[in-house]
Amino acid sequence: MENRKSLNKISYVFLNEEGNMLSPIYTKSGNLSDCKPVVSNNNVIWYVTGDKDRNLSFYIINEEGTFLTKTLNPVPEEGTVTLKPTLEIIVQPTSAPLPSSSVKVLPSSFPIVTPLPTIIPIPEPEKIPEVTLEPVIIQTAYPTSQSTYTPLVITPMPIPTPIPIPTPIPTLTPVPKKTPESTLNVLPETVYNDNIKDNNDSFIKLENGLKITDKETKAIYQINNIEKNKYVKYIKNTKHNIKNVTVPNSVKIKGKTFKVVSIGKDAFKNNKKLKSVKIGKNVKIIGEEAFSGCQKLKDVKMGKNITSIEASAFNNCKSLTKITIPAKVNKIGIKAFNNCKKLQYILIKTKKLTINNVGKDAFGNGYANPRIKSDKRVWKRYQDIFTSKGLSSEALFIINHVKLVV
Repeated sequence: MENRKSLNKISYVFLNEEGNMLSPIYTKSGNLSDCKPVVSNNNVIWYVTGDKDRNLSFYIINEEGTFLTKTLNPVPEEGTVTLKPTLEIIVQPTSAPLPSSSVKVLPSSFPIVTPLPTIIPIPEPEKIPEVTLEPVIIQTAYPTSQSTYTPLVITPMPIPTPIPIPTPIPTLTPVPKKTPESTLNVLPETVYNDNIKDNNDSFIKLENGLKITDKETKAIYQINNIEKNKYVKYIKNTKHNIKNVTVPNSVKIKGKTFKVVSIGKDAFKNNKKLKSVKIGKNVKIIGEEAFSGCQKLKDVKMGKNITSIEASAFNNCKSLTKITIPAKVNKIGIKAFNNCKKLQYILIKTKKLTINNVGKDAFGNGYANPRIKSDKRVWKRYQDIFTSKGLSSEALFIINHVKLVV
């Protein structure tokens, strides 16, 4: 927190235990005092006295980041009584006014207000003597010896013995403490997916490049193009022993839906436990080495809108036995399926591949005699392309209605 006194401005920011920023830097009108701020009920509170008007100003920053101010006026004019939310008054009725020194003024933690009892007017019965009660006195910010107080005269119902009216104590419901939403040290992050409710964390500002972690699946997403199309990239998963992965169609962040359109570079690289992957329908790009070195990966289901399988995306996936290349794929990068020793069955639905958009050794060092199925209009061309890109010369191309897997 910083006080720019010459400009009457206060700048503050929220930090976590490691000193990392959890919020933007806020700037509000106000001043700090020489007194140390206090923390009460998750609120940061301090006060400042005015130089000329002797007003007493309280400043509050609550845990949602809201900045509040409260100003108390100087001593009221004679004959008036002003109620303030900062003091709790205990009044003991007597037959005659008591000196002001016998009035008990109990300080209360700001900003909790202890309400005074409500007095309901009663019709005056006949021949009821007047009873004078102790005046209700509120201590102001600057009491002076010249302050005077006028007793309050009330005509109550006949009461055999005067009974002190207790000051009602309000029942306070503690505000539940929010669970920290941050799961990474880089940026403040929160967790969302299609099945998780939005936590609506006011400290988080959605912007391009912000990384969001799903606390349930441990998947990390990066926001892109927030102004228009709203999509995210699947960056990685922090579970080291994860066996089955589903890359969702979309995620919901602060009430807004973001399509998952790509899988980032090295997203699952060298994951020793991963066995199966299901890729959502909105994913278009599988990044470089996304699944490289996943030696137990056996089952991959690609979404229908994938257009690009980048270099070494499935390199050295030695347990992979079959793969389907979706119909919109127009690029297979260098060594995309290199060293997939058990890749026996390849179903090619796309007709968009050429010698120029299939990379070197895309299918190098693979199965000795794999079976390839494609459209009968492109199989011959694909045979030449794939064998020139590392596919075994013993590969058998299948057309028409012959089953690929036997």
